[in-house]
Amino acid sequence: MDVVGMLGGVGWLGPCWVMLGHVSGDDADSLTEKILSEGATWSTWYPTKNNAEWAKLGDSGQAAVLKEHGAVARPFVENSGIDFVRLSSHGIDAEGNHQVFGLLADSLKNISDLQQAMAGTAQVNQYSEKSGPVFIGRRIWQQPE
Repeated sequence: MDVVGMLGGVGWLGPCWVMLGHVSGDDADSLTEKILSEGATWSTWYPTKNNAEWAKLGDSGQAAVLKEHGAVARPFVENSGIDFVRLSSHGIDAEGNHQVFGLLADSLKNISDLQQAMAGTAQVNQYSEKSGPVFIGRRIWQQPE
């Protein structure tokens, strides 16, 4: 099962930012559940793009960097009720972004704390060309099933 997500719209000044991404496999099956979870009151969504040095690392180098990145995120996911969504956007995004990340939680502070901790990883410090803009949303109502 493949799912394509889009975030954006039209504001009072005209067209706004639009982010496109693609998720497949097991992640697609849990996407709706994550987004509609009662604990997902707050969310941030932001595109990212890796720099040219990222590609030079090769598979094993990238795996090591992602392992460090995941080790920093894991305590937040396990202890702060944060969930995440990763949408691949290679080739379908006008800005050339590589992915769109969504962080979902019951507290915006928890999301902010996670993003601050992630800023210290090599993935962000050495291998990110750009990240953002960041869209912040708060669910104020959800139609009952």
